[in-house]
Amino acid sequence: MKQHEKQYSFFVIEDSRGDFALAGEYLNEQFELPSITRAATFQEAHRIFDNVPANSFDCILLDLSLPDKSGEDLIEAVVKMSGNTPIVVLTGYPDLDFSVKSLSRGVSDYLLKDEVTPQTLYKAIVFSIKRSDFSDNIKESEKKYRDLFEHSPEPMWLVDHVTNEFLDVNKAAVEQYGYSKDEFLAMKEADIHDKEQADPAERLRNGRQNRV
Repeated sequence: MKQHEKQYSFFVIEDSRGDFALAGEYLNEQFELPSITRAATFQEAHRIFDNVPANSFDCILLDLSLPDKSGEDLIEAVVKMSGNTPIVVLTGYPDLDFSVKSLSRGVSDYLLKDEVTPQTLYKAIVFSIKRSDFSDNIKESEKKYRDLFEHSPEPMWLVDHVTNEFLDVNKAAVEQYGYSKDEFLAMKEADIHDKEQADPAERLRNGRQNRV
């Protein structure tokens, strides 16, 4: 039964015709008119990535044993080329330690070919896409608040409230207090307050300060 009406685009990197045909069958069973691109070797995948933006694909299905590259080297190369596109590894070799390493290197999920069903493949793909979308949203939000912090006309800084050390300061703080960013990061917040208390006239001239 098809789970999604949206058309998804998949890049299947698989040298076995039989395994590719099975993956295609599962994708067609679960997704409405999926677009499926295939590469049988790493070099072929490389050429496709050179000509098609990685974000053209919703998900990459990767066999770990290709004729011209395999294992960790293959994972690292595909992760580097794929941008933020989620990668689901499909392999015939059960290896728990390697699967953990794969996930730590940027792979979204790791499935054994002998245990894959249309449902498990569907879940792995959809969860991987959702995780990727969530991660992109977090990065976008972080950039937004980073820009607000950096470009605020008011002096702002981040402080470790355990050590009282500066973690970051914005451009306005550097300009107002006359310290470089590196000098700020070598100081504690109390150093700024001590300086202002020692010179109240300067504090009045400098105006209001902000803490975050």
